[in-house]
Amino acid sequence: MATATPTPPAETTAPSGTPLIELRHLADPLDRAFMRLAAEHGDKVSTLADYPEFARRFATKEADRG
Repeated sequence: MATATPTPPAETTAPSGTPLIELRHLADPLDRAFMRLAAEHGDKVSTLADYPEFARRFATKEADRG
């Protein structure tokens, strides 16, 4: 059975140190539309307050990191 030769990982940061995934967001027109949707219709966006159990688990995990 033949196996695939793994390819080296793609560069994960730009020379500036900014992760490439973040730089791609700047060039994605749908990303801007999505951000604008949340800004203009905040009443339609979920927050941690909408999911109290998730908020508790998230806070516990963040406390464990620090």
